[in-house]
Amino acid sequence: MKICLDAGHGTGQNQSPARCGYFEGDRMFTLQRLLQQELEAYGVTVVCTRAARQDDPPLYTRALAAKDCDLFLSLHSNAAGNGVCESVDYPVVFYPVSGKGIGLAAELAECIHKTMGTLQPAQTRVRWNSAHNADYYGVIRFTAAFGVTGMILEHSFHTNTRMTSWLLDDENLKRLAAAEAAAIAEHYGLKKTADEPQRAETVCYHLLSDVPQGDYRTVLDKLIAADILRGRSGTGEERVLDLTEETHGNCNGLGLADVTTRRVVEKIDVDCTYPNVVTSTVLCTPKIPLFTHTDRACIQIALKTCNYIDRAKPRIVHIRDTMRLEEIEISEGMLEEARANPMIEILDEPREWPFDAEGNLW
Repeated sequence: MKICLDAGHGTGQNQSPARCGYFEGDRMFTLQRLLQQELEAYGVTVVCTRAARQDDPPLYTRALAAKDCDLFLSLHSNAAGNGVCESVDYPVVFYPVSGKGIGLAAELAECIHKTMGTLQPAQTRVRWNSAHNADYYGVIRFTAAFGVTGMILEHSFHTNTRMTSWLLDDENLKRLAAAEAAAIAEHYGLKKTADEPQRAETVCYHLLSDVPQGDYRTVLDKLIAADILRGRSGTGEERVLDLTEETHGNCNGLGLADVTTRRVVEKIDVDCTYPNVVTSTVLCTPKIPLFTHTDRACIQIALKTCNYIDRAKPRIVHIRDTMRLEEIEISEGMLEEARANPMIEILDEPREWPFDAEGNLW
């Protein structure tokens, strides 16, 4: 059997008004990964529409991934308006208007209700388009065109504080993934494979500070590979020193930086920035990070707060802006690697950054 799992939306999307640390796109990606592991234990071949957390493919591309599959499941949490709503708390599973999969939809909805302990009972629904001649939801409509049964699983509402807190707990998501996989297996008569791989002996650390110094990099790499931590080991903060004239004061994306300068903050035009942000519904991208009075201080703070790096040879890349990437500056810590890369031409020898008397580069 082959199942396509689709973690709805993308990273940083659909933030909960009840718990600011909850983003639907991120938690459903974690659930997708856990459900994949559980289904594979039953011998199911699983493909995922989002191979990486940052992926956010169009609806048709998501459906296309399921073309040769037996089942397509799109994982979501619902919302009852834009604010907190404690009175609405139930799971709902949408299935095709053709009626295909209605039995499994009911079983999955009930499974989610019992596992999450929602206040209201589970629901199953179909939703027609305005012409009442096809499915309303694109992923269900497109997968149906490929002959695949598609469903949308809404795991209660992230506008409900209790349910949002429940979904933020990784142990709860593990239980949910196991329960959903078991419901699917029971529906299709699947059994767990007898030759499950033996688990290697595991060493547990409660804190990163407990990890022996020599094992830091290895442990971090494993955490990042398992998508428990985000980023890359051995690298650190991103800094933004300025906005170019071409931005017209639009600071969309500044929220991805860790440190910036007062120069950037003073150039921000909120009237230019905010319309894009509201249209995209992703409110975190223009947030202002910690900012300093000078470029030197900005760079120093970025280096100071990078943990587990070689401070004698920090790896730094300095770009003029994202539109001009033909020439970049790198630190001496990356010079040997750059010289060994046939795609890179070294144009100059190492030199000191030309800070002025005030500590700025320009």
